[in-house]
Parts: sequence; structure tokens; C-alpha cells
Amino acid sequence: MNKSMEHGGTTIGDLWGRKAADWAAYQEGIIARILDEVLARWGQQGTQYLDLGCGAGLAAEKASTNGADVWGLGAFEALLDLARSRRPDVNFHLDELEDLPIGSNQFDVVSGFNAVQYATSRIKALPEAARVTTPDGMVYVATWGEPNGTEATNIIAALRPLLPPPSAPGPFAPSNRDVLRPCAKDCGADTTDIIDVEYSWFHPDIQTL
Repeated sequence: MNKSMEHGGTTIGDLWGRKAADWAAYQEGIIARILDEVLARWGQQGTQYLDLGCGAGLAAEKASTNGADVWGLGAFEALLDLARSRRPDVNFHLDELEDLPIGSNQFDVVSGFNAVQYATSRIKALPEAARVTTPDGMVYVATWGEPNGTEATNIIAALRPLLPPPSAPGPFAPSNRDVLRPCAKDCGADTTDIIDVEYSWFHPDIQTL
């Protein structure tokens, strides 16, 4: 399958891969509260579950442990290698959110934890997520909170001069609720609930950060 350079994973995959193990060790677990909040909302035994932007596989590991039949899809090979070593029984695939290599109506639950906002086009990514979900299924999108209520906004602003040119809209792109609901409607889905889950970034020391 030919991949366009417009896809986010294609353009920044090398950057994500350079410190994949460090990201998995220090950063991935920070969002565990969000994963647990979502995974607690559906019966997992036998559930057909797809995690988009699966990273190093923490959500897939949690869901598989609870009995779900799990697929994970990511755009960064180095992170997928970590996911496969963590959970060899899960189907992990390298591909892009905007063009899923999956048939329609395949999964009971589809999630995107801090993933959809990094797609080059969420206009393409969200309909794809809806397409592969069964008619009675659920799509969960976890994105950053609104900038004016998120302390991390100041950190991102301070780091901006050090970041590479953006290949996607950025972490806060779909944070506003007035953006999320129309996006869901455009996919033919109903927005059943929008919740906030608070969590903190933590690191053992400034050098690690």
C-alpha cells in the first residue's frame, strides 16, 4: 500500500523511534488513569477491541489481560516492537489512522488515546474509526483538555521553539467540546458522553524530564 507523506506517522516516525524505550518507561504510564476509566466502561471478555495509535501497547495489554480480543495499530515501528514484546498474543500492525487496512464493522470498541489529534487529518481519521466499528459499538477518543484549563499548556509553550515543524494540528486541536461533537456527528455517530480525567506528569528528577 502506498503511503502519502501527508500522513503523520510517515513524517515523524523517526523522531518518535529514537527514544521509544524512554517514552514507554517514563511517559506512557502517566495516562494509565485515562486508560482505566475507558476500559472500565465496557465488558471486556470476548470484546473485539482496536486501539488506534497504540504506542508501546499499554492499553492493549490491559484490555487483553481482561479478556478482550485485541488489535493494536500504530505508526511507529520502534514503539510497536515494544508492544509486541510486552504482549505477543496481540495483533499489532504498522499503519496510519487516515487509511485503516481493516474491513468495516469489525470491532465492538475502538479507542484512540492521545492519537487522533496527531493525525494529519482528523477529518479522515475519525470516519475511519467509525467505519471499522460495529453499528452498536463505541468509539472512545481521549484528547488533551482545553488549553485554558490545562497546566501542561505552559510547558508546551515553553518547549515550542525546540520542537520540529508540525506535521499535524497538535495536541489541543480537538480539545474544545464544540469541536468534538460536530466531528462525531460528521462521522454519523452520537456523542454519548464527554468526561474529564485529571492526571499529573511525574518524573523522578529534572534530568529524566
